[in-house]
Parts: sequence; structure tokens; C-alpha cells
Amino acid sequence: MPLIDAERFIKEITVNNELRKSLYRFDSSADVQDGIKECGYNFKLFEFEETINHLKTESPDEEQAIMLDEILLWWNMLMGDGSIVESDQPECSPSKCPSCSLCR
Repeated sequence: MPLIDAERFIKEITVNNELRKSLYRFDSSADVQDGIKECGYNFKLFEFEETINHLKTESPDEEQAIMLDEILLWWNMLMGDGSIVESDQPECSPSKCPSCSLCR
């Protein structure tokens, strides 16, 4: 259920400024990830991006797609220090998962 957790988290941070701001108190992306898990959202970095891409394909209008792009930009800035190394990322190729950023 990690993708469901990622989707719930994305929806929550769009309306809950306090949750979003609370993530800035952490010193590293690994600490942020731990804090997110403590809040009940258990997903990996790549699952967040997969969920954003999925939600964008289902978005009813351009405004929502733009908002999702902005959330992804915020996420990449928040988690971009490289302190998380995920060894169990799926092996994939563009033919298997064209929306996956790992294949680009």
C-alpha cells in the first residue's frame, strides 16, 4: 500500500500547511522520510514520483497538473540531499514503465 500512502500524503500536504512546514525541521532527507513514516505514510522516494505521475495522468484539468508539478519540485528540493539510498528500486525499462523517471 505504499502508493496509496504516497497519494494520501500528496493530498494532505496540499491542504495541510503545518504538515508541509513541519518537514523543514529535519536535517536530512533520511530524517524527513522517517518523520513522514511517523505520521503514518510509508512510501519510498521513487513511489512519491510514481504517484505524482499517475495523478497527473488522471488530473481533470491543466491547473491540477501544474499544481502536481509544483509539488514534485518542492519534494525534489526537500529530499535532494542524497542521504537516502534505496537499494530495492524496481528494475525497469522505458518499455515496461514509460512514466517512470528512473528510465529517462
